[in-house]
Amino acid sequence: MVDAPKPKNARISMLCYFDWLNSFELMSDEQIGKLTKYILIYGKSLYDGIEIAPPSDPNINFVFQFLKGQIDRDYLKWAKKCEQNSENARKRTQSIDTNPNNS
Repeated sequence: MVDAPKPKNARISMLCYFDWLNSFELMSDEQIGKLTKYILIYGKSLYDGIEIAPPSDPNINFVFQFLKGQIDRDYLKWAKKCEQNSENARKRTQSIDTNPNNS
């Protein structure tokens, strides 16, 4: 599980990368489908702040470990941006509250 504060706004998407296709080369279509489903479940679990069990299929788990790092980095980048946006909004609000002539 990625250690990052959970942003208040919900995330409804995540990034995927063309170079992931290289990881799929030796997998069957069924395994690719299971991996894709697990990737989406894992991504959602980050935003929901819950921990999930690794894939039960060792081959899928093996490939997922190569993709997980990028998914985690993308999540941390998004969480940091949400935190920064929240801080900027708070500063704007404080500025308006302390100086009513700025409106």
